[in-house]
Amino acid sequence: MKLNTVTVLALCQAVTAVKPVVDLGYSKFQGTLLDNGITQWLGMPFAAPPVGDLRWRAPRDPAKKTGVVDASKVSSTVPAVDSSHEETGDDCIC
Repeated sequence: MKLNTVTVLALCQAVTAVKPVVDLGYSKFQGTLLDNGITQWLGMPFAAPPVGDLRWRAPRDPAKKTGVVDASKVSSTVPAVDSSHEETGDDCIC
């Protein structure tokens, strides 16, 4: 199948017009469309935090969130008790 220039441009515009939202069932996440055409999603939880009775157990889905969650940046680190440095915690996406 041979595509002409008009068809190729229309396809490119259609692809870049799509919002980079992914629905994982427990939440919808808005990513960022980069200049190179790749969509990236950052800071997305893949499981509920492994704390309390979830410690040393199989992962569970994260809590459901309504609406669309911003996934355009990485989540921050968890501050340490000693403020001279930072460290990561169990519920940190690093």
